[in-house]
Amino acid sequence: MEKQIEFIDGSTATVETTVSGLTLLTLQNDGVIDGSFLKGFMKKETDMSPIPLLQAVYAAYIQHNGRKGSKSYNEFLESYAVDMEVDIIIFSAIITKKGRNELAEKFEKKTGKAGAKK
Repeated sequence: MEKQIEFIDGSTATVETTVSGLTLLTLQNDGVIDGSFLKGFMKKETDMSPIPLLQAVYAAYIQHNGRKGSKSYNEFLESYAVDMEVDIIIFSAIITKKGRNELAEKFEKKTGKAGAKK
């Protein structure tokens, strides 16, 4: 599923939430994704700390745009306009469809907002 993210300068990029194992492995080998990325989601109470969320958004960014010509992880972090509503949906969509639906429902109950902006 494709989503739009926004950078601080107002520019946007498309991300792909169907992330391949190779993308995750490559990012892990490069030190971008660490063990907290999946561990936080597997707990009974989902850990929504910003680091796994940002790692997930970057993985989705790389999945859609490729490594060549894309921002490095640090460049991405410096320029990405954090949007927790979108970040949570991207994170959960990467992990599982069931998780995406459950988190979307929890988020909607807490905030009164549904879905993510496109």
